[in-house]
Amino acid sequence: MIFRALIPLALVTLAACGDTDKEAPNTDPVDLDADGYADDVDCDDADAEVRPGAAELCDGVDQDCDGQVDEDASDASTWYRDRDDDGYGDAMDPLAACELPAGYTSRDGDCDDGDATFHPGAAEEDCADPADYNCDGSVGYADEDGDGFAACEECDDTLLAVHPGAVEVCDGVDNDCDGDVDTGAVDARPWYADGDGDGYGAAASVVLACEAPAGAVADARDCDDSAAGVHPGAAELCDGVDQDCDGDVDDEATDASTWYADLDGDGAAGTRVVARACAAPDGYLAQATDCDDLDASAFPGGGEVCDGADNDCDGAIDEEVPDAPLWFTDADGDGHGAGRGQGACEAPQGMVAVGDDCDDSDASAWPGALERCDGVDNNCDTRVDVGAVDATTWHADMDRDGQGSPFYTVEACAQPAGYVASATDCDDLDPDTYLGALERCDGVDQSCDGAADDGLYGLLDTCPAESCLDLHRAFGGLGDGRYWIDPAGEGLGWEVPCDMAGGGWTGVEYAEDLPYINRWTTGDAWRWLPEDLVTVLPLEQIVALQGLSSEGHQTWVQRCEHVISHYYVAGDDYNHAVSFRFAEGTVTGRGLADYSPFDIEVVEDGCSVNGGGDASTEDDPTVFEISSPLVPVVNIQTTDSGNPGEYFGSPLTANPAWLR
Repeated sequence: MIFRALIPLALVTLAACGDTDKEAPNTDPVDLDADGYADDVDCDDADAEVRPGAAELCDGVDQDCDGQVDEDASDASTWYRDRDDDGYGDAMDPLAACELPAGYTSRDGDCDDGDATFHPGAAEEDCADPADYNCDGSVGYADEDGDGFAACEECDDTLLAVHPGAVEVCDGVDNDCDGDVDTGAVDARPWYADGDGDGYGAAASVVLACEAPAGAVADARDCDDSAAGVHPGAAELCDGVDQDCDGDVDDEATDASTWYADLDGDGAAGTRVVARACAAPDGYLAQATDCDDLDASAFPGGGEVCDGADNDCDGAIDEEVPDAPLWFTDADGDGHGAGRGQGACEAPQGMVAVGDDCDDSDASAWPGALERCDGVDNNCDTRVDVGAVDATTWHADMDRDGQGSPFYTVEACAQPAGYVASATDCDDLDPDTYLGALERCDGVDQSCDGAADDGLYGLLDTCPAESCLDLHRAFGGLGDGRYWIDPAGEGLGWEVPCDMAGGGWTGVEYAEDLPYINRWTTGDAWRWLPEDLVTVLPLEQIVALQGLSSEGHQTWVQRCEHVISHYYVAGDDYNHAVSFRFAEGTVTGRGLADYSPFDIEVVEDGCSVNGGGDASTEDDPTVFEISSPLVPVVNIQTTDSGNPGEYFGSPLTANPAWLR
């Protein structure tokens, strides 16, 4: 394969009226050295080793034809950066080059390229110097325990914690190498003299040592070191002495008496809280006689009341209480009783606290019960079925069509005159309007389904809608199809296509296509079609529809042969760009690339080549997308269409205008 530079292609165009095609001669490049690259890209076409992409060598030749000599050569030597200029370089900083660069060397292995004393072969003489000057990984320096002191400088090179200046501790070792063991140890503990031999010493007599001296102990909590019976843990006695050294005298004495707390302060103590002490604490008594020491109303000799407690501590609860409440017989079990009351602290079987039942034989009747439609005075207010919770809601039927109004109601157990059970009449003053009534095309919702004229509106020429958008808003579930509209309000409908899925677009159709023919033979000139295009919808209806619309779109397909419609390739200009006239008379510019202020986009321009061939047949059109509420287009103005053999037309019936 031969790689070639991009060869400009001369574009030969024909004039609209009989231009002659011409073609410039082409000259192909050659590949003299047969290396696969022609002489227009090969920088030395006499040498097959020189070509784009060839491997660069250290020979002063530009093998890869990039304009540089010997760069990135495949046979370049490796050099190492020598920052300390000791003749050895850093192996981690190499450089490939054909010649030795400044500051580099051919030898690597320098373990510290910032210090010239470090390099292979350097001398090592000091046993206390840990540096590896000759970069061989070993030194004369020895520090077995790693404490920073050479073996020749310390007393034990096997222990990390032993060296001159180390901290002395209680371990039987001369840590600081001063010749003394454990002297001045930082962890020596205090010991205290035990004068009375009870195992506890006095805090005032202390000595620091690793081991206990004779007659000394570790515990310094003795509060009297002259008495062997006084020390922490000794038994306390009622004698005014603090035997256990806790700071309290006679507390928890082994010979203390038992006392009982009077918790409720009623003069009688219970057994809930008991204390032992040498003397009675405040609020304590020697005897426990209270049966409930948390209730001040309960004690021996107290008065009995209805409280569920044994107030007099005689073993009986709530007996013989003079002010006990009254209870009433509840025969029907509805929680309300009747008759004379009986006194007792607790409700006797079958009795309740209230005696207001108006009928104690009927469990559905009692004060506060829900009134129901059952012929009984359920709530005991002397009225039967008034305000019953299960009363029926009746609706006024003022037009006597059998269906009532949802707005005029009455609650009652029985149906009142002039009322019905249903509330489906949406106009109770019109007997022809009720749920299920037949619709008429009069703007009234006779069938009470929430939509006026449904089933008629837009479906008959005698009941037209204003537009497809009007229908879409009134009946959102309608599908795409043909419907009747009357935007001008003339009383007679026109059938149009409606795009309901797209949101209620109204289609404005053409009565016929613009034929694909030759129209003029008198020379090129700007000309409108002699007659406007015919739409199915009359002009006054289109203008009225435009007044109801805020947006529109139309696809104009310009089929052509030898007729330029927008861009002219041969002339590289837009001098033949067509002009459009809309229904209400507005005209776009002509001979321009941009149709501003109109939103018109050329999405396909098959008519841009003036002449025969696939690019200028009726099957390769120029397509305009027009977005404007002024559509439809009713006429087109062209200039390149005045000679024999020049044809244009448009499939109008397949491309209606759409307004919404």
